[in-house]
Amino acid sequence: MVHLSTAVGTLVNSTDATDFGSCTTPEIKGAVGLDNRVEFAFEPVDLTWYPHTSAQGIQIITQFICDTPVNTCGASTAAHDLCTGTEAAVGSGKNDGGLADKFNAAFGITTDFANAEGSSTATDSSAAADLASTTTSAAASATTTSAASATSAAATAAVNANGVTVTVTAPCPGATSSATSASSAAASTASAASAATSTSNLDFGSCGSPKILFENGLDGRNTPAFVASDQTSFNHGSTLGIDVITSFIVGQLQTSCKALAEAISTAQSAASAANAAGATTGAAADAWNAAFGITTTFANGATDA
Repeated sequence: MVHLSTAVGTLVNSTDATDFGSCTTPEIKGAVGLDNRVEFAFEPVDLTWYPHTSAQGIQIITQFICDTPVNTCGASTAAHDLCTGTEAAVGSGKNDGGLADKFNAAFGITTDFANAEGSSTATDSSAAADLASTTTSAAASATTTSAASATSAAATAAVNANGVTVTVTAPCPGATSSATSASSAAASTASAASAATSTSNLDFGSCGSPKILFENGLDGRNTPAFVASDQTSFNHGSTLGIDVITSFIVGQLQTSCKALAEAISTAQSAASAANAAGATTGAAADAWNAAFGITTTFANGATDA
């Protein structure tokens, strides 16, 4: 059991709130060079209990960390509530080491990743930090002039960082027409299906099918959520956003599974297609699955777990 005697503010007011079961206290680090990345990224400090590859967006890590104690370690409800409350407070930023500091402080852990090399808030920025800051500023400026173009560029850049070139055209943020949304989802799924040529020959290494489900009642949720179909190969709790699951699967293919390059690049392309289809809708799972030659109809509604 892990118990902390003090914490930041009033977030931790009982030992029950810091009972993470067999897991260690959640802690995140931020650095350049994690998993050979050239940009600043985040990663759990304890990869034994929180086995997740690095991610540019801190929310991918915080959500995984907060799901793990309750799904795997028998943590208390109070501890899970503390973690998810901290996750919400930290948000979904990138390049800012101070976000890791804020998360860690909620559990009584003092860190200074805000001034780490590559962090956009570092007082002594390195070339990598300058590049991250420039990229962030450019993205913000592009969003002001053309939100749709910025979203497409960001999606392309994210895939390029992994060595794959995929262009994704995101729907206009202001669009509210259900017909337009359905058309975009269908286009994303069709695009993924087109890219799925010969995927039956993909080598996922020691892992099974990367199929994702969209179901009701997962982990006691009252809203539909995503989960990997093969929990032996991709053991991850359910999530409301598909990007957490796709990022985890891609990471597993690269590390534990020892998948071949073609399978990894297909998964990275599939992740972009899923986000373009609507990251919290059944169409996202359909688009992901289609990239591997798997036909599903979750866009018509979630199934029961």
